[in-house]
Amino acid sequence: MTGPLDDNERVAARLSGMTRYADSQFTPLKEERYALMPSLTWRITDRTRLDLMA
Repeated sequence: MTGPLDDNERVAARLSGMTRYADSQFTPLKEERYALMPSLTWRITDRTRLDLMA
């Protein structure tokens, strides 16, 4: 998901996600991972941009 948050398109947000499931037939290994990675971009001026990422 991504897109501008205001009419002037100075503030934008993005939400990325991932999921992973691993299983092995040879060793008793099971792995599950989930993640959400939000970010926010603020174009303060034409030459200045602030990016916040988690």
